[in-house]
Amino acid sequence: MFTSDPAFRDIAISTSRRIGIRSRTDELMTKYSIEGFQVVWQQSASSYIPESQTLLEAHSARVKVPLGSAIFSDRGNVFFRNQEPLIPQIFRLKTACYPTVVHHFISPNDNHFHGSAKAKWRLIKAKNGRGKADSVE
Repeated sequence: MFTSDPAFRDIAISTSRRIGIRSRTDELMTKYSIEGFQVVWQQSASSYIPESQTLLEAHSARVKVPLGSAIFSDRGNVFFRNQEPLIPQIFRLKTACYPTVVHHFISPNDNHFHGSAKAKWRLIKAKNGRGKADSVE
């Protein structure tokens, strides 16, 4: 996961407040079996880290996909350069694109599935007493 959430910031942890935030983040990562290498904090003016070929390359350097695997993607620009797929070049694996007709079933960001999921997530957060400030949980 690439994030700009300051709770994951791993630099300049010198104040007691920052130490507390980072400790809570580490506790939650342990609770949910998330390893430190799986989260990459990036300084950004936005809370959204857009897909990019740079992130695809950074991901391939961090996560080793088993040999013989295939990576499926949509036909998004991030996965192609000059109409050629980047996944075989970056990951050294086979790739295939899933057809447009199933894209909205696979990608939660399409057809308002993402918005519905976020609404349910916010209700669960409120029910469990977690506020907006507890972005990591």
